[in-house]
Amino acid sequence: MKIFTMKSFINRDQLDWIIIDNHHKAIVDIETFQKVQRVIKAKKDKPLNTDTNIDL
Repeated sequence: MKIFTMKSFINRDQLDWIIIDNHHKAIVDIETFQKVQRVIKAKKDKPLNTDTNIDL
């Protein structure tokens, strides 16, 4: 996690993070989030200069 301050940032160790699950209403539902994550992964794994059809 990066904390931005005046033109710099501080890296915080993950042990210092405070994580509260379901603290805010989700902007995107979990199903859509998972689909997008699969698309991102497919694009990352795709060789250059090829076309891939990904069904949502």
